Amino acid sequence: MLISAYFYFEFLISFLDLKRRWYIKLLRYTSPVLLGVGPLLLTVGHSTGWAIALGLTILVSVIWFQGWLVFIFLTLIIATVKRNFEAGLLLIPLVLDMVGIAEPIVTGGISQWGGHAYHSPLTVAAGPVPIHFASIADFAGILAIVVIVFIRFLRVQRDQERASSELAAARSVQELMIPHEQMRTPGFEVESIYNPANEVGGDFFHVQSTEDGGLLVIIGDVAGKGLKAAMNVSMLMGALRRTTEKSPGKILESLNRVLVGSESFTTCQAVWFGPNGEVVLANAGHLPPYLNSQEVAITGGLPLGVLKEITYDETRVYLHPGDRILLMSDGVVEARQPSGELFGFDRVHNLSGQSAFYIADAAKAFGQEDDITVLTVRRLAQAMAA
Repeated sequence: MLISAYFYFEFLISFLDLKRRWYIKLLRYTSPVLLGVGPLLLTVGHSTGWAIALGLTILVSVIWFQGWLVFIFLTLIIATVKRNFEAGLLLIPLVLDMVGIAEPIVTGGISQWGGHAYHSPLTVAAGPVPIHFASIADFAGILAIVVIVFIRFLRVQRDQERASSELAAARSVQELMIPHEQMRTPGFEVESIYNPANEVGGDFFHVQSTEDGGLLVIIGDVAGKGLKAAMNVSMLMGALRRTTEKSPGKILESLNRVLVGSESFTTCQAVWFGPNGEVVLANAGHLPPYLNSQEVAITGGLPLGVLKEITYDETRVYLHPGDRILLMSDGVVEARQPSGELFGFDRVHNLSGQSAFYIADAAKAFGQEDDITVLTVRRLAQAMAA
């Protein structure tokens, strides 16, 4: 019974997620004395020393059990008062167990004192078989645990359904914000593919033609996954659709102000393609782009949302007709096989001349772990004529 009491003690600590206060540690670290009662009973009659040891062990065990009773009952009563329905369910069989333990003791005392057999009114008969109150208490305990498990199952199922509906709603919003159809980009050929690792991803990109015949492209990766990342993506996409700025550095500065205070950060890259072949790039901690299979040496910068006041330097390159810029998220480089091997920059370099769809499919087949976004922009010959 003492060993069962200790296991119930540990169960209650985990069940109610109790803080490890001094009295909990005291009961836990003095519990090994309970293991000594049984072996010491076998030494009865061997020597006085063993008898003293047994007496001390029993005394400590009785004190421990009294502390256990006070702790268990007070903890369950306080939790029940705080409207913990499950704690109230556990309190009922515990009270019944105490009554069931006391029943034979009281019945035996009354029988001995009265000089005749006393039948407890708490013992009922099922035909010739008596059912003692302790058995009813045990059944009540099992029933309480079954009810608690069922309630928790319903709660988990309800939470999962709510989370799924929230993710589905976030996914719908994200699908509206991230372009899926081919946009008209006069003078440029744009390929884009977005493969989220989960139902809701943290990658985003934005493609927009400018009034001067140029093209503005932004690609980014919000730290984290799930609903929070999707909300940050929604904020950034909303800010991008409202901006009239075409300077990549200024765009990153405005997006940084949107994210400051959101307890998250985002790597991002903004690129403006001029109609005459000029390309202006600004980088906020994102992967460098590739120009015709060669990595562009671009000035780095801190991710968005890290510091309130920050400026981003711009890098300029030139696109001849037929030249192509490759932009991608780190989900391509960080694709990983079960063996642990990464897709890596070498494979990206070798495939950088391929289409966006080919690169994304290769990374996904290699072992996708994060969102994969690949975007290519090629300057067409008619852009020069325009």
